Parts: sequence; C-alpha cells; structure tokens
Amino acid sequence: MTSNVNERFLITPFLVLFVIHAMQWGVGYFSFQREIAQTAGQDAWIAVILTAVSIHIVIWMMYRILSAYRTQTDIVHIHRHLFGKWIGGLLTVFSLFIW
Repeated sequence: MTSNVNERFLITPFLVLFVIHAMQWGVGYFSFQREIAQTAGQDAWIAVILTAVSIHIVIWMMYRILSAYRTQTDIVHIHRHLFGKWIGGLLTVFSLFIW
C-alpha cells in the first residue's frame, strides 16, 4: 500500500534525529511534577507551582527575545548583541554542544 504525502509535510532524514531527541527530552522535562511530588510529599504543590511559573517566565523571555530579533535569525548574532563578544561566544559554543 502506498500513500501520497504532500512534500511540504516531509522532513529530511538528518532532521529526524532532532525531532526524536526533542520529543524524548520534552516528555521528561514536562513530567517534573511527578518527581517533585514523590520527593517532597505533602508540600509538593508549592514547588510545582514555583517551577511551573519559572518555566513560563523563561519561555516568555525566549519568545520576547526572538520577536525582537525577528529579522536576524542567527543565534550567534543574538548572543553577541545581548551578552557581548566573549560571553556571547561562550553561550554560542555551549548551545552548539547541547543541540
């Protein structure tokens, strides 16, 4: 049986690695409530709320930075402009090793 998939919905085999990695990492990253509740017990709701708020703030900051640099899509340029030559370069190298 053959199926015809529109070409705009396909990704290259090279990018499949990143898609799988992102899906596996995201599942573990967003299941932090269960691990915190097992460790903290009755007072876990405070840690869960604080962690969720901090994650929302970080994601909001990422969207704000990326919307400010909409025309310049290079992460190296954004790092250098925000943090300077040395720290921006270190962040770029660090982010390249993480991704």
